[in-house]
Amino acid sequence: MSEEPHGPENGGPRKWGPRPGTPAAAGTDTARRRGRRTGWRRAFPTWRMLLGTTLLIVLLVLGGLVAGYLLVNIPAANSAARAQSNVYLYADGSELARDGDINRENVALSQIPQRVQRAVLAAEDRDFHSESAVDPAAMLRAAWNTATGKGRQSGSTITQQYVKNYYLGQEQTLTRKAKEFFIAIKLDREVNKDKILEGYLNTSYYGRNAYGIQAASQAYYGTNVDQLTTAQGAYLAALLNAPSAYDVTAHPENRARVLSRWKYVLNGMVKERWLSAADRDAMTFPAPL
Repeated sequence: MSEEPHGPENGGPRKWGPRPGTPAAAGTDTARRRGRRTGWRRAFPTWRMLLGTTLLIVLLVLGGLVAGYLLVNIPAANSAARAQSNVYLYADGSELARDGDINRENVALSQIPQRVQRAVLAAEDRDFHSESAVDPAAMLRAAWNTATGKGRQSGSTITQQYVKNYYLGQEQTLTRKAKEFFIAIKLDREVNKDKILEGYLNTSYYGRNAYGIQAASQAYYGTNVDQLTTAQGAYLAALLNAPSAYDVTAHPENRARVLSRWKYVLNGMVKERWLSAADRDAMTFPAPL
């Protein structure tokens, strides 16, 4: 194939390429007429290919979500989540003793002061009452923070955490996370927010072998949940992030981290207007038993 400059006989612009009339020039002209790309442009996908691939991915994701929602049902509660302690009381109603494999005493949400409920929401999920059952953006953000070494985070809403505690288990597998995702969506459609919050508060682990807010109240402050102060409720809420590590009695070396988390909870309550700044500033850390 010979290439040389060619152009109008009157001295117009000279163009480089196959000489007109040669087989190479005929092939190039045919490719152009048929819409085929030539040269370096063949190495890149066309906009039609990109659009088709994107639509295929979207359809696969949507199909997977629909299939998961239809196939995953809300299971029966696991036995450990239903187990409670046997509590023995004095005649005046104060606690004498308790026994049982699981240290838990379920209480109704109405027995838990609003200040304690709000402390937990400030610590774990401030938009609980207005958000959906799952937060994909938070899940992606948590996955990114975990992958980049900014700390292990779950990105789960309170509804998802309740599903994990009450219906599933604590294993860290993709299958469990997928089930948690779809069960949370279904549960949010069938159960009101107050019942979900009540279940979450009664099934969460607070350390010291205490499951549920009532058992935690007894374990850390020797009192029933309805007697907790805002500062005490904020400390119990802080424990949910790392129950064993944030027990300052067992791990006094972690006191600085515990205080930081406790202040984070209280500051969250102030930000949500559940607590005045003046009341927050007047509080001192409520050392547990």
